[in-house]
Amino acid sequence: MTRRIHTPALLALLAALVLALVGCGGTTTGADAEAARACVQTAMEDVRTQAPDTRQTVLDELESHAEKPLAKMGVSAEDLVDDYFRDFSFEVGEATVTGNSAQVSVSVTCRPVRDIVTQLVEKCAGKWKAAAPTLWELLDGSEPQRVQISVSCTKEADGTWSCDDGLKRALTDLCLK
Repeated sequence: MTRRIHTPALLALLAALVLALVGCGGTTTGADAEAARACVQTAMEDVRTQAPDTRQTVLDELESHAEKPLAKMGVSAEDLVDDYFRDFSFEVGEATVTGNSAQVSVSVTCRPVRDIVTQLVEKCAGKWKAAAPTLWELLDGSEPQRVQISVSCTKEADGTWSCDDGLKRALTDLCLK
């Protein structure tokens, strides 16, 4: 009996790699734009370096959305996360502040999740055993691409900035490009 590879499940699998909820604390002692940029810088650095809490969040998200497809392919979430973040980098740009909210521009260099998933489905439709080697081949053969995202930040009542939800939305959108 053959099984179809489900595109939404695989998109969730790879999208979960970059869904990290990271907080930013401290006080805003400088300009709000700089504080928002610093918040995003810290959060993105935690994603890039796979800080322990961030890594666990990524693994939990990946497993909650794609545990069965990963098991069927014989792929460990840890190996997939390690391989995906190998070429991940970013550069925080300008922040535009309006009241208690800010939009921070970030240039991200990463592998094209949507392209990888599309090619995986095309090459392995219904063949789970062939999917794992093909997935590694596609990840290894994909060239990182530079993409612009915008991260929403919110100034909390205590004066700190948070980008948790905005980062999650921006990185999820990045996976669907």
